[in-house]
Amino acid sequence: MNDTNSAIHLMPLLQEFVTRYPKIELDLDFNDRLIDVIAEGVDAAIRSGDMGDSQLKARPWGTFRFILVGAPPYFASCGVPRVPTDLANHACLRYKFPTTGQLQEWQFDAERTGERIPVPCTHTFNSVEALISASMAGLGIAYLPDFAVREAIGTSTLMPVLDEFVAEGGKFSILWPGNRYMLPKLRVFVDFLTEKRVLGDHA
Repeated sequence: MNDTNSAIHLMPLLQEFVTRYPKIELDLDFNDRLIDVIAEGVDAAIRSGDMGDSQLKARPWGTFRFILVGAPPYFASCGVPRVPTDLANHACLRYKFPTTGQLQEWQFDAERTGERIPVPCTHTFNSVEALISASMAGLGIAYLPDFAVREAIGTSTLMPVLDEFVAEGGKFSILWPGNRYMLPKLRVFVDFLTEKRVLGDHA
């Protein structure tokens, strides 16, 4: 399976799964690389964003939204942005997609901003975990999925900003090859994840 973001939700479920199905052996691979599920012989993947491949079957696993966060010491030192154009004067931590090398866009509500907001690129990271760690260390402001930083926000390690201006959300799906016989062990795994769906709208 694929997509490091999904690890945050999947890992707490594994104990229950292996207890319920002790004879099923799991081989898990958490990374941000966009894999070819069919060509690489992967049984199932959890992926965010557009599915794209019509040869794959899919079940929805939930939705999320993006938020901007930074560490309180960073904001104490550099100030809190009040509108998106204030980001020009801040350190912005950007995510770089490992497959394409492109920077992830920070999407803002066009009705509220009225224009495309240029975002500085102070530091880049190709993993969500590194981006979270950098923001918690006070290196700047990061654009992250809400579920990935919910605990840090709850403990005031990170603080959300500009929440009313951020527009983009996303979804997770469970994917598997549609051109293969679905093995019983794969079926119970997909059914289990569907049963334990942990993300709701903007969870």
